Parts: sequence; structure tokens; C-alpha cells
Amino acid sequence: MQTLTAMSDIERKLALERFRLLEPHLQNGRELRSVSKDSDVSFRTLQRWVASYKREGLVGLVRKGRGDAGERRAITPRLREAIEGLALEKPPLPLTSVHRQAKQFAQMVGEPAPSYWIVRDIVLGLPNDLRTLAQQGIRRFGELYDLVHRHKASRPNALWQADHTQLDIILLREDGSAGRPWLTAVIDDYSRSIAGYFLGFDPPSSLRTSLAMR
Repeated sequence: MQTLTAMSDIERKLALERFRLLEPHLQNGRELRSVSKDSDVSFRTLQRWVASYKREGLVGLVRKGRGDAGERRAITPRLREAIEGLALEKPPLPLTSVHRQAKQFAQMVGEPAPSYWIVRDIVLGLPNDLRTLAQQGIRRFGELYDLVHRHKASRPNALWQADHTQLDIILLREDGSAGRPWLTAVIDDYSRSIAGYFLGFDPPSSLRTSLAMR
């Protein structure tokens, strides 16, 4: 008999997912038909899982091997695209809602309804970056996935960079008022030497940068 320690990570994850689905029935006595209705997993399948769990524990919740193990049931490209589109809706839809709408779409176009587990595999197989872009927008996508390509100079004075910072000191202006000055520094990219600087009370601008470079 298979044990928990002999199960693969995928099998353990699947067993725990099925247990959480059955938990309201097993722990709280909820009607199994009600669990089936909310999860879109058939009542007969849930009955089989419950029987297997009572007989073998978590190990019994792992899908038994089939003659076509390792082969995904055929699903048309049109239906797959519909499932992926539902999975990328904003705000995100629960997996059960994706499955329910996928079955409705399949019925509408005259195709076999996909099982919950096929829909689950397709949804979980979507790249995280695509999901982020669709559901959280381009700004969040850029924060997480955009790569900043930085050009590195190959010799001195081939590339200069300018930067601005407001200093943590207090100086007197010409009119006698006090204020924190701005420092604009121009740095040689190759040697990291300071090629020029400008100190003043005006905020950063193209004029200040030009004066620093001069």
C-alpha cells in the first residue's frame, strides 16, 4: 500500500486539495450534494473520494492510475483559448466559476464539456507574468518583470550621467532666508569620477544640468 512518504509532491498537493474540498462534509457534516454544487465536482466523484479517504486516508485521495496515464485528454484550441481568457479576467474568477463558464461555452459550441481537472491544469499552467499583466496592469507588470538594460561605457568620457539630490544642510540665500540647497553632479560612467557639479537653491532642471556639464 502506498504511504504519504512515498507520494510525490504533486500527489501530496492533489490529496490535500481534495481533502480541503471534502473537509466541510468530513468535519462539519455538510451535505455532499451541497459540496458538489459549489465545487462543480460531480456528486458520484465526491462519494468515491469520501469512500477512499475513509478506507485509506489521504493516500486514498490520490487519483488512481489509468491505462492512458500521462496523456491529457484532447481539448480543442478554441475551448482552451476560452478557458485561458476566463482565467485572465479582471478581477480574477474562482476556479469553480472558470470551470462552470467553460462548460457552458462548450455546450454552446457543441463540444464535450471539460472536466474540472483539465480546466485546473490549464489555468495553473498560465505564466505568472501573463496573469499579472492581465489582472494587475502594465505598471505592476513592469515592477515585477521588466528588465532594466544599462549601457556600460567602454572608455573614459564616453558616457556621462547626471544626478540630483537635496542636501541635508541649511545655507543662507542672498536675501538672507535659509534653505536646503540642491546638488547636481555629473559622473563619468567608466571611471565613476565627478566630471562637474552645480550647487544652488533652485530645483533640478535642464538648465542646472547644462551648467553642471559645462
